[in-house]
Amino acid sequence: MNVCNVSSNYNENVAAIVAKTMVTVGLDGVINMTESPTGQTQFALVNGLVLERGYVSELFTSQEGNKRNLACELEHPLVLVVADKITKVAQIAPILDMVKTKAPNRSLLVVSEDLREEPMSTMVYNNQKEILSCCAINIPWLAGVQKEIITDIAVMTGATVVDNEFVLKLEDV
Repeated sequence: MNVCNVSSNYNENVAAIVAKTMVTVGLDGVINMTESPTGQTQFALVNGLVLERGYVSELFTSQEGNKRNLACELEHPLVLVVADKITKVAQIAPILDMVKTKAPNRSLLVVSEDLREEPMSTMVYNNQKEILSCCAINIPWLAGVQKEIITDIAVMTGATVVDNEFVLKLEDV
């Protein structure tokens, strides 16, 4: 509680909420503090990962008959986190083929800085033809913290960041 008091500039209300949050999420949890638009101090627990953006195309959603479900549900997907733009099919095609052949019962979630139209179309085709269940999302763009968001997503999903600045590049996957 003393650390929480110092961190909150001795605001006992904030310190109590931070202490409660730390106990609730445990050592492996992530705490995110944001300014409230209402001015009230509150605690909200979110299990899992919440992103500001969703899938890059509604064509990744499921469809039953003529009715499209606006949700994309992947159970135990393989997760590819790419900190760069995916602009060409050649960048993603080997990965799609590898998942289809080496993990045929698994789905694939691609999280990238920006998935362009051509590689996205290839993923949508695979998804719609039920060749490979997959989905893609673009990383929320928040100036200065995008690399941290990428790292957080990778840590929370058990993925490795693929980035030209790091050791692992997309063509090496």
